[in-house]
Amino acid sequence: MLDALPPRPVTGTELEALHRGFHTLHGSSASFGLLKLAAAAAEGERLAKEALQAEAPSGRTLSRQLLEQLDLMEREAANLESGQATKAPAPDPVAAVNPPG
Repeated sequence: MLDALPPRPVTGTELEALHRGFHTLHGSSASFGLLKLAAAAAEGERLAKEALQAEAPSGRTLSRQLLEQLDLMEREAANLESGQATKAPAPDPVAAVNPPG
């Protein structure tokens, strides 16, 4: 995904691709309980969506913010590979169907 962010201002088409990528990673990582990865992807998704809705060319601030989120995601992916990622506990399907009380 880092390849998707060029060293120049990001175009609308590139922002759309980044938004889709962040959105996909946000949902997928949350589904697997990878909360830090999901949070970074959610922030990247929010930034890309705001830039798309503003219909203005992206500036250095947006590029820096997107790179920060991509860096966070890259570090969390490295933690996953090394077995050090923080995962949320798996939900108890029985408790979901038969709540106590």
